[in-house]
Amino acid sequence: MWYVIQTKTGEESRVVTLIDGLQKQIGDVKCIVPLFEQVRRNATSYKIVIRRMFPGYILVETDDPGAVSGALKLVPEFTRILGTQEADEGVVFIPITDDDVSFVNELLDGGMLRLSYLHLVRGRIDRVIGPLASYAGNVTHLDIQHRRAIVEKEIFGKQRKICFGLWIDGDPENAWIQEQVENGKTGVIPQQSYDIGFREGDIVRGINGMYEENEMCVLRVDPLKRTLVVEMELFGRKLPISVLADNVVKK
Repeated sequence: MWYVIQTKTGEESRVVTLIDGLQKQIGDVKCIVPLFEQVRRNATSYKIVIRRMFPGYILVETDDPGAVSGALKLVPEFTRILGTQEADEGVVFIPITDDDVSFVNELLDGGMLRLSYLHLVRGRIDRVIGPLASYAGNVTHLDIQHRRAIVEKEIFGKQRKICFGLWIDGDPENAWIQEQVENGKTGVIPQQSYDIGFREGDIVRGINGMYEENEMCVLRVDPLKRTLVVEMELFGRKLPISVLADNVVKK
């Protein structure tokens, strides 16, 4: 069964190394530090960096959580198995829920939450391929410009925000994404209101096209179409125009 170990942020790898070194004493144990791929993008380059999904948390699969708990006493920093309860027969260790197990098995590839691919048609999301496809209906914040989607989900007994890295057409070739496009599971983000990062009254600046470097005030936001109606000065007067959200940035 799977259990969650809580430790000091930054000590995750050390705890995993300790547990791996005690396999003879505590039996066959599998440890995972959940990670995710995050996209860093600027005007000239793309970079994929690895981040801890849940800083300070480790997943451990074991048939003897008591032995693992005993081994953790060797770690001077605060380290414990979550979900322990005192009972008449001693300490009871509570494994993670079936829903949490499904999350681990479905989304984590060797402990890593890989990128997801968005297929856009005229600025609208047509389909989602990859890890995000299973949780497309749980997206609460979508920021295509910075290549990330935020999903809110209860996991390990707490409501958490999970960041999914994104890739779209026109981004550099990526072998994982290509494999997902060819064989991956497809999902669709439903027609619901989600946050695309802009509000009425925001001042934005165009970053490409005919509106590049122009400052504009946001009048309306359509998160489903990913468009903004902005007020822009043209020909000596202010006119409302529609622009794609990906073509502007906040000032």
